[in-house]
Amino acid sequence: MVLAQGLEARWREKERLNAALLAAGEACGLRRFASRPSPACAALEVPASVGAKRFAAALKGMGLHVGGGQGDLAERIVRPSLLGWADGHDLALLAGALEAASRALGLPVEAGAAAGAAARVWEAPA
Repeated sequence: MVLAQGLEARWREKERLNAALLAAGEACGLRRFASRPSPACAALEVPASVGAKRFAAALKGMGLHVGGGQGDLAERIVRPSLLGWADGHDLALLAGALEAASRALGLPVEAGAAAGAAARVWEAPA
């Protein structure tokens, strides 16, 4: 029973991390791809003017590897994830990277917007 309660708490934490990551992406001009997102992966639609492959390449240039879309979604979505051993510090780093990549690729993102959006979700009472 204790293990099950621990797993449930961990899964809720992953849901909160992912919700905060989606908020960071939205603050950068990306759009939630799934209407019912998985706690495991934040699928974000990248504006066509930028393209998902370019966006993923910008993140890779910062040392961060994110999944891309497959098939007809290859140029539409990126799939960053905080599943595994990740916490609020990893969230802050990834939010900042999403913002930096967005700005580098010409999206109009106010400085601190992604980190602020992520923090508001992550730090909200559970």
